Amino acid sequence: MKKKFLLSFLMITMAAGLSACLDDEEFDESYYDGGYEDYAYSETGESGDNSQEDDSYLDEYQYYLNSQENPQEFYDYPDDYQYYDESSSNNTYFPYDGSHGTAKELSGNIAIISLFVSDKTTSWDLENADSELYSRIYSNLNIATDYLEKNCKEYGKDVNFIYDWTEHPELFYSFSVDVDYSTLDEDSNFDYKVCDAIDANVPTASILEKVNAEQAIYMMYFNTPGTNSTTSCTRVYYEGAPRPYEVCYMLCTCMNTVDCPACFAHEILHTFGAPDLYYAGMSNITQEYIDQIKDSGLNDIMRITSDPNTYQYVYDDITNEITDITAYYVGLTDHSDTVTEWGFAPSEHDK
Repeated sequence: MKKKFLLSFLMITMAAGLSACLDDEEFDESYYDGGYEDYAYSETGESGDNSQEDDSYLDEYQYYLNSQENPQEFYDYPDDYQYYDESSSNNTYFPYDGSHGTAKELSGNIAIISLFVSDKTTSWDLENADSELYSRIYSNLNIATDYLEKNCKEYGKDVNFIYDWTEHPELFYSFSVDVDYSTLDEDSNFDYKVCDAIDANVPTASILEKVNAEQAIYMMYFNTPGTNSTTSCTRVYYEGAPRPYEVCYMLCTCMNTVDCPACFAHEILHTFGAPDLYYAGMSNITQEYIDQIKDSGLNDIMRITSDPNTYQYVYDDITNEITDITAYYVGLTDHSDTVTEWGFAPSEHDK
């Protein structure tokens, strides 16, 4: 099982998350279903362009898959970058086995570590100005994890997300990162800087021991302004990556709309292998299939995170589904009729 290692400067946009940030009155399904780029990097390098005309990134992605034996030769690491050493005694490192990231399987106890970060242009005032958004994030986590646990149980999987920082204060951190959220798709060192900040501030190994969890997901919250047009996304990592962190970059407000619980659940599912279902390319998913499920209105949470009837965000519930294709790709089931019928790539959980 491999986890996708995404670096913005490599143009590998294989695992980004969804948060189509539009005002309810302005929402247009065609815009949402494929016309809006919610990644950290678009194929043309321009935010908002989801064109499939340039598929050169797929060649780079395949080259990466063929470069696993010596990943340091593939990545153009900064000269002063310290390659991950699993033998390090530094307690901040996640004690991983070299073949998985911090989110391995949708099973058992999974810690969600919340990181409220200040960057070069934004900061948090959690007790005053940002208290409402702070409460919204907590509520989103509550609803999203409850939704995921219930859906996993329907597939016979016992999953327990440990996210409550009021009960477990070791799951909450606030620190600065030397990045600018708006350059998520431009700054070639963005992910390195984030990893360095996690190393310096988050003792992952001891956290997992305290909360009795085997896996970890990092939710990194940026206090973005309403004018922000860069959307939330998820970075997930392959074997051989310098560090195994799986980070959901939550750019909490986008185009005057705050992320909803479904956005959080969508991003979390990415860390376990779920591909987006609103554009072609990932897992060999074809444009023909994307067009078909758009026409049929498939209510899969990896295709749509707004209510399928109103096309508006819902903040007290999640009205989207985990259908057979997403269940298969996150390891909840070992078969998907959709994947078999369309001949899509196997799940990473089958590898």
